Amino acid sequence: MAETRQDSSGSPAGYTPIWLTANAFEITQLPTGRYHMYHVGKPPFLRRAGSAARLLGWLTIGELAEFDPPALRTYRIRLMQHLQTIVAPEIFTPPILYDGQATAYASRLLPHAKNENGAYFISMKSWKPLHAAGIGIIKIKFSLTSAEQIDPRHVYDLIQEKTRTPRALAALNLVQLLIQQGQNLYRTRKTWTSFNSTNGLKLEGSGLEVWDGIIQTVRPAHGRLIIVMQTSVGLAIDGTRSRPKSIRGLVPTAGEYFLHENELEPTVAQDVYTQLRNPKNIGVRLQSNDVVPLELCEVEPGQLFKNRLPYDLTTKFTRKAVVPPSSKMCKIKDAVQLSIHSKFILEAGMKISPSPITISAKLLLPPRIVFNPTDPHLTFKNGAWNTLQQGFTNPVAMKYWVIISFATETKKSIIFHDLRRHKSCIVESCTRLGKNGNVMNSCLSIRSVTNLGPSDVNESPFMVPAKISDDVEFTMSDAIKKYYDIQVFGLAEGQKPPITYSQYLRELMVVVILPGLSRAAPIRRRVKWWGDITLGVLTQCLQEGRLPTRQSRPNNISQYYNNVALKLNARLGGTNFYSDSQVMQQLKTDRFIIMGAGVRHPEHSVRRPSFTGVVYSLDDTATQYAALPGIQVPGVDRIMDLQDYVFQAIDTFGRKWKGPPKRLIFYRDGISETQFKSLALREISDIKSAFSKLWKKYEISRDKTPFPLLTYIVVGKREVKDGYTFAGTVVDSGVTNPAVPNFYLQSHSSKKDWQRQNASRSRHYSILHDENWHYDMQPLQELSYSLCHNYAKATCAISIPTPVNYADLVCSHGMLHFHPEEDDLDEESAYTYWNYEEKEIAMERWRKAFRKVHPNLETSIQEHHGGGPQAGGTLKFSSLTAPAWGFHDETLPTAEPRVN
Repeated sequence: MAETRQDSSGSPAGYTPIWLTANAFEITQLPTGRYHMYHVGKPPFLRRAGSAARLLGWLTIGELAEFDPPALRTYRIRLMQHLQTIVAPEIFTPPILYDGQATAYASRLLPHAKNENGAYFISMKSWKPLHAAGIGIIKIKFSLTSAEQIDPRHVYDLIQEKTRTPRALAALNLVQLLIQQGQNLYRTRKTWTSFNSTNGLKLEGSGLEVWDGIIQTVRPAHGRLIIVMQTSVGLAIDGTRSRPKSIRGLVPTAGEYFLHENELEPTVAQDVYTQLRNPKNIGVRLQSNDVVPLELCEVEPGQLFKNRLPYDLTTKFTRKAVVPPSSKMCKIKDAVQLSIHSKFILEAGMKISPSPITISAKLLLPPRIVFNPTDPHLTFKNGAWNTLQQGFTNPVAMKYWVIISFATETKKSIIFHDLRRHKSCIVESCTRLGKNGNVMNSCLSIRSVTNLGPSDVNESPFMVPAKISDDVEFTMSDAIKKYYDIQVFGLAEGQKPPITYSQYLRELMVVVILPGLSRAAPIRRRVKWWGDITLGVLTQCLQEGRLPTRQSRPNNISQYYNNVALKLNARLGGTNFYSDSQVMQQLKTDRFIIMGAGVRHPEHSVRRPSFTGVVYSLDDTATQYAALPGIQVPGVDRIMDLQDYVFQAIDTFGRKWKGPPKRLIFYRDGISETQFKSLALREISDIKSAFSKLWKKYEISRDKTPFPLLTYIVVGKREVKDGYTFAGTVVDSGVTNPAVPNFYLQSHSSKKDWQRQNASRSRHYSILHDENWHYDMQPLQELSYSLCHNYAKATCAISIPTPVNYADLVCSHGMLHFHPEEDDLDEESAYTYWNYEEKEIAMERWRKAFRKVHPNLETSIQEHHGGGPQAGGTLKFSSLTAPAWGFHDETLPTAEPRVN
C-alpha cells in the first residue's frame, strides 16, 4: 500500500510537500551485452487439409485467426518457442527475444540455416527442421536489419541528455521486451497486460473466469530507467483444451452446406445433416475451407473475453475483481520477483531493485467551490463537498415536466407511489438549491399540473405509466401532447393558449424511468433519438434500480433528489457551481477559451467509424461548454476535421464575446508518447491553421489582434502509485518523462475508490506546446486541478479535467446520432465479423445517416445525451446566431454547426 507522509521542511504557497511510495522499481543495472536486431518474416497460419466427412465428433475453435490479432501474436510466439527449444536448440542458445510480430533480438549473430538463406521450415508436429514448405509446414526467415548493434546504454541519450534519439528508443524497446519475454511464453497476453490463469475465479452463470493481470512498462525517468507495475483484471472464456483450429469466417445454415456445397457422396452428406440437432444454425469456415457447424465446436481455453459484459453480470464481476490496495501491492511485488528471477533477465545481466521507489510529491491546495458568490462557507473534505445550505450559482426555471415510466410491471405501481410520496423531497431539493439570494426571481421551481384540469395546479408532475414493449416514440409524444392539452383545457372559444406548442416543447422537461438490466439500453437510445434529434425536447433518464424506496433512509432520499436537481438544472442550462483559484482569476483578466478533444475507436471486429468529440467553453468560469460531435475513418487517432472544429469554436466564441479569445488551452485525450512528434504536432498545426483561416476570412490584422496564445496538453492514463492518495497529489519529478515537460495528477480521492470500482488512477499530463505560461508547471497543475472540480453533476473532484470528460462523453454517445431502426448501423448488430485487415467501411453511408441535434437544443445549454450513470455535464450544441464580432464592421452570416 502506498505510503503518504508530509514533509516537515515547509512549503511555498499553493501546495504542501509530501513523500510517496510509488508502484515503480528501478533498473539498477542495464543489460551488459549488445544485441543484433533481426526482421522476422511473419509466419502464415498453419493450414491442414481435411474432409468434411471427418467433421462429426468434437473439434475445438482455437485462435481466432482473422478476428483476433492478439491470438496471432500468441501463435507466432509458440512457433518461435518450438523452433528454439525443440527443433534447433543448439542454434538458439541463448534464446532470442521475440516480440510476436516482426522483430527479434539476439545477443550473438545467428548462423545461417542449412539452406543458406536464414529460413527455417518447421512443423508443430516435428522435432527436427524440415527442408521444404508443404501442408502444415511453416517458414520462418531471419534477416539482419543492420550491421550496427543495439547497445542498452544508448538509453542514456534519453534519461540523461533528454533527447529522443532513434538509438535510445531502440534500446528502450529492447529492455521492454526483456521484461516481457518470460510472460510472453507462460501467460496469456492482451497488448501490454499479462494474465495469470492459475488462480482464476469463475463468474457464475457466465462461462467466464476472472483473471488477475499485471502491466509492466519500462519508462525513462530523470537519470534512470524504471519499471512501472500496475494491476489489472480480465475476463477469460472457460474452455476445453484440445487441438485448436483457426477460423476464417462464418457461414449461415451450416448444415445445408453438406447437402449442397460439398463434394461428399449424397448418402454421406445426408447422414451428416441428420445427425445435427440444429442444422440451420451458423457454422465456422476453417482455413482449410471446411465448414464446421457451431454445435460441433468447443472453445479453446485461455481466450480473453473482449465484448461488452452483460449488465446482469457487471455486479458479479465487480465483486470479484475489486481488491484493497494492500493486496494489489502484494501482487505487484510478487510480479517483480518473477521478473528479477526470469532467465532472460539473468542471462542479460540486468538487475532490478525489489523495493518500490520513494518519490517527492506535493499536495495542491484545493480551489474554492462557489455556489453563492456572497457566501464563501462550504464544507470541503478530500476532494468532495456537499450542497447543504447552498444554492445554485445560476438556477433556471423548470415550468413543465412529465414523468414517463418504462419500469418493469412488478415495480411500476411501487415506483409511482413512492414518487408521489417523495414529491415533497423533489420539490424541496429543487427549490432549496434553486434559491439564491441574488437570483430569487429565477429560482428553479417544480410547477406542473395533474390530469384533473387546469385549476388543479400543484407541485406534482404529469405521470404516465408505459410498458417496456410499447412504442417508445409514440408513447412519449402522446404523453406530452396530453399534458399540453391539459394546459389549454377549458379555455373559452377564441382565447389564446397560455403558451404555443412549439414554445411548450422548448420549456418542457421529460423525466424517463428506465427498466433495469439490459432492457434499459434500447429504450434509452430511442428516448434520446426522440428528444435530441426529432423533437428537440430535454430529457432526463433515471434508472429504476437507483430510485429511493420505502426502506431508504431519509438522508439517502434527500441526497438522491439533490443529485437529480443537479442534473436538471445543468440540463436546463443553469450553472450549479464553479471552481475558483488563483490561475482562474488570472485567466479572467483576458478572454479565454478552454477546449477538450478525443477520439473513440470501434471495438475489434465492429464495422463502424471512429467517433470524435470536441468541446469548448463559453463562459469565464469554464463551466458552460458547446459540443461538436463527428465521425471519421476507423482507427485514425488524429482528429481529421480539427481545423474546422477549432474554426467554429473560435467563431462562435467571438460572436458571443464580441471578439476572439486571447488564450486557448487545449486538452487532448488519447495520444500516446510515440505520437507526440507526429500526430500531436499535426494537430497543433491544424489549430494554428484555423486561426489563420478565421483571421483571413474576416480580414483581421494580426498586428492589432494577434492569434490566441496556445497551450496544448495531452492527458493520458498512467498510474504511479498503488494505494491511498489524497486528492490534489502531484508528482513532477522522480518518475516523469525527461524528454517533455510533464506531471502526474491525482485529482480525486482514492481512499474509498477501491471499494466501489477499483478505478482510482492518476492522470499523466504532457505539455507539448505552451505560449501562455512558457512551461511553468505550477499554473498548469493548478489549472488542471481546478478544472477537475467543474463537473456539473458531481459534488466531488473527478479524475480528469471537465472538458476532457465532456469530450469523452460526446465520443461515447456517438451512436445516438443514428436512427435506432437502421439495423445495418445499429451498435449491437454492428458486431459483424470481418477481416481485421479490412480498414475501409462505407463512410459516405455513415455520414449521410449521421443526424444533428434538433435546433431547439442548439441554442439551449444541456447535458449531452445524459441520464446514464456515467453521463452528465453542462453542454450545448453551438448555434451561430449571435451578433457579429464587435471589432469588425462586417456582419457575419449565420451558419449551422458542422458535426461530421
